[in-house]
Amino acid sequence: MPRLHLQISIALLALVARPAWADFVVESPPLVTREAAEAAMGRAEGSLSLADRTGVTLRVIRRYVRAEGWRYFVAMEAIPDAERLPRVAGALAVEGQPAAAWSIDGVERAPVTVVAASPVPETTRVRKGDSPPSSAPPAAQAEGDRGKDRSAAATLKAASKAHGGLPGGRALLDASDGYAFVFTRTVPDPATGKAIVARHSYRRSGAAARLAVEIVEGSGSASVVGLDAQGRGWILTESGEVLSRDADRVTEILERFSPGTILNLALDLPTDIENGLAWRNLRSAGATGAPPMVVLRPELPAGISQPAGGLIEAAFDAQDHRLKEVAWLEGGAQVRWVFDAYRSSADGLVIPGQISVYKDGTLVEGVLIEGLELGAAGSDSDFAPPAK
Repeated sequence: MPRLHLQISIALLALVARPAWADFVVESPPLVTREAAEAAMGRAEGSLSLADRTGVTLRVIRRYVRAEGWRYFVAMEAIPDAERLPRVAGALAVEGQPAAAWSIDGVERAPVTVVAASPVPETTRVRKGDSPPSSAPPAAQAEGDRGKDRSAAATLKAASKAHGGLPGGRALLDASDGYAFVFTRTVPDPATGKAIVARHSYRRSGAAARLAVEIVEGSGSASVVGLDAQGRGWILTESGEVLSRDADRVTEILERFSPGTILNLALDLPTDIENGLAWRNLRSAGATGAPPMVVLRPELPAGISQPAGGLIEAAFDAQDHRLKEVAWLEGGAQVRWVFDAYRSSADGLVIPGQISVYKDGTLVEGVLIEGLELGAAGSDSDFAPPAK
């Protein structure tokens, strides 16, 4: 497939995910264990000022690194301006290893060179008569923050339990030797009034993975992209041609359509509630709708204006406590995710069957989850490129 054709196909099928890469993202160097990553996240949070922590998402992610295996990273996402990058990069550096930064434009991201600065948290600037900074760990401080509105705290606690509780669905996904994931994505085209409907079949076994895309309706190119057991990237074009592809680029494409990305809001909710900056200082706005939903909105600290990015509202089913809607600001635009038809698997995963995404009130994407089966690893031959 010509490079331009491949780029068009990727842009056409790229998923609008959670507000992970709204403007800039900074990641720590790779860490071997989740415990090390969570400790690094706590240190980063404690070293940054309130202004630098406002309107962003801080979380632990897991990604396969070629020649190293699975590694954990601390990522600060949805950073709305470049001015924060040096301080965030300084906070996410680990034992002399630098953090990495990217700027995000649609589905493409470009590396950004950042000279890390030493962050100075507001809690260290204590004036005479002020209370000393808290020595409590981040999780304990978070519980104290939520305690300002006990109704909101109770809602979040019930929501975490309804989504499987800690360590969250992503931990189950990460612990699985392999899985099969099938979903259909519909993207309306306002210009034509038609929609592109594509069915995605994703499989993973250890480091090997493959994604098959079938165009059900509308224009587009069917393709299969994969990473074999030896870490070599390949793509099967619609014309039947098998081409070698850069493994890092293939890994990025596969990650974009993995269950960890498509379902990240539901899978990560328990850990986000526990550790995520965006879920702190929320206050209950009461129940609304039919069936009723409990709505939470952030309470901005005094002197902090509404940022250009970040969580602005979350709504939970008043009966089963699962996440129904969540809205974020991305560069001034409001993006809202709506979740329906939840299901629970025997493995303990709690995932939605339908996801709808709206931008400023207009439907921009619909995702129908057909299934997610853990343990469906497959053999090495299942991930090798077809014979030419």
